[in-house]
Amino acid sequence: MNEYTLKNASEDNIKEVLKIENLCFPDPWTEGMFFSSIAPGIDFTLLFDRSEIIGFSITDRRVIGENELHNIAITPNRRGKGLSKMLMDKIISDTETGTAIFLEVRAKNTVAEKLYKKYGFREIGVRKKYYKNPEEDAVLMIRE
Repeated sequence: MNEYTLKNASEDNIKEVLKIENLCFPDPWTEGMFFSSIAPGIDFTLLFDRSEIIGFSITDRRVIGENELHNIAITPNRRGKGLSKMLMDKIISDTETGTAIFLEVRAKNTVAEKLYKKYGFREIGVRKKYYKNPEEDAVLMIRE
């Protein structure tokens, strides 16, 4: 039986998070990027199934009036079970009224885009050739 919990990340979790990142993304974040995300004003949340990290999200809240969802991932063998909903629900519930949430998503990542639209995000622009490996545009989205 699954037993899901959300917890704040610590430096001790970075190696496991990096494994998930490398499984999920063709152009993954570096270890240093994750270490720098353990800082005041940044919510680095882990999703556990018992003692196993199966997902995470990173939201930057340092700018008044706006948040930026930098990264969200669920390990590939756990996808399609609604687990990203737990992370998204936390992001939304932790966002103050009147605060916009911004994000970028790969133009071809229709699964993620569909999830974001479910949470009220809408497209506001495109960043040409934003992603590397493979090169791809980023769709900019906002939830107001």
